[in-house]
Amino acid sequence: MEETKQSAGTGDAVVDGRRAYQGYLALAILMIIIFAVRMSVVEQTPYLRSDSYLAVRSVEHIQETGAPLRDDPLSVTGHARIGNPVHEYGLALLTAMTPVAYKVLPNLIMALLLIPVYLITRRLSGSSFVAFIAALLTGTGPVLFARSMNSVSPVPLALLLILIIIALLHDIERHIFPLIFCAIALAFTHPLIFVLSLSLLIMMLLLRVEGYGVDDRLGELFFFTLLLSLWFYVLVFKNALFEFGIGTLWRNVPGAYLASVFGDISLLSMLYGLGIITFLFGTFGMYHALFERPHREAYVVMGPVFAIAVLIVLRLIPIDLGITVITPFLAIMAAYGLMVSVHYIRRTKAAWSIYPLAAMLAVFFTFSALLPALSNANGELARAPSSDQVASYERLRDLTDQHAVVLTTMEEAAAVQYFSGRTTLTDDDLLPVHNSAAVMRDIDAVYTARFALSVAGKSGEMGFTHILFSEDAARRYGRDRLLIDDAACIEVSDLHRGSLLYAIRCEEAS
Repeated sequence: MEETKQSAGTGDAVVDGRRAYQGYLALAILMIIIFAVRMSVVEQTPYLRSDSYLAVRSVEHIQETGAPLRDDPLSVTGHARIGNPVHEYGLALLTAMTPVAYKVLPNLIMALLLIPVYLITRRLSGSSFVAFIAALLTGTGPVLFARSMNSVSPVPLALLLILIIIALLHDIERHIFPLIFCAIALAFTHPLIFVLSLSLLIMMLLLRVEGYGVDDRLGELFFFTLLLSLWFYVLVFKNALFEFGIGTLWRNVPGAYLASVFGDISLLSMLYGLGIITFLFGTFGMYHALFERPHREAYVVMGPVFAIAVLIVLRLIPIDLGITVITPFLAIMAAYGLMVSVHYIRRTKAAWSIYPLAAMLAVFFTFSALLPALSNANGELARAPSSDQVASYERLRDLTDQHAVVLTTMEEAAAVQYFSGRTTLTDDDLLPVHNSAAVMRDIDAVYTARFALSVAGKSGEMGFTHILFSEDAARRYGRDRLLIDDAACIEVSDLHRGSLLYAIRCEEAS
């Protein structure tokens, strides 16, 4: 009898081991596919996203001098850069070996996100298949799939560290040193460390409300991450805090422009950004874990979901960044919600409908997640300068002297600085700008002006000598040139295929 039980136990262990192996194999294949698709998209352009070139210049400055780019000679308003250079030091080391690292690293890290997602979901659900579904929903999240695909950003690494920390929380005592290491690395990587701190606080509140015991080490980890992040980022942004106060939290973006920079919050944007299946089943999974059958492991996952939701509503983070960070956690809850739904259907007379419903869901997933993800990826590519734009930037360098100051749209300023080597009035880094609202209004006023003398007046006030009217300006302002009245006062040069350079040759009338 005992031998029979032992053989049965051995058989179950073999089956479990085979299933675990199959699950990890499927996960590895999915990661390879996600990475390969992302790389095939970014290889369609040799250039990075326009706003990445400020970080690229800082990385190259570190490689040449050993110091981050703090006194920037190519930006009038951004001459005193403020920020955390740790990520740029890491990039300086890796890209010194091969410049391909700019494109490979973020996409490799985004593929690696699926590992902690898989492990967290498997512990929550006990199923390798459910864990695979969570990894699939994460890797194909419409916004997350395109995020950082073609840019220099610390967000992928920061998100990976958050997921690793969440995955290790099930046994804090055993993983205390990896948790501390990851928390320190996260603090030095990105301000998303504050998301982790808020998530830990919400986790403790949920566990306390539901009557679960709260490990003292969880509270200690919360205070450690909070104090570490406050100390480090007050140190990094102390000058901006003294200058702009609480406005530093919104990156010194004027209130009138918050919607354009941080995005509008709507149900439609959340459905599109997360994927309809992830949003609906994730919400259902959270409801079930909160009100139907309380689940301790689910509360650990829901902490970041609630934390990000609060920060998005308060516009403390851009909505695309918020959706990127929330996607893995809501995908985990969506996979859990799908599992609960299947178990419920199996207990009804409609159990026969599971496979037809699964087929319909797969088709719906293709149209609601895969196609939007690829569409967003193409949109991300469009934010990189085209070959024609780069040619116009290089032509701009030939037509201007080293003392020229060029007015550009804020989105393309970093690329103009990098490829032309010319100073721009400003760029999308508004922290060093003392009167950002006035600067942004004046830029719009110049591009929409109809009188040459008013443009000349702004030139004298703001300090620019040239105006670049490129593809970006045409898209932003809905015109193909400046609608000014006096060509004799302002000299126009055709840079390359429709990109125009306006040189100010007159002074404001007295």
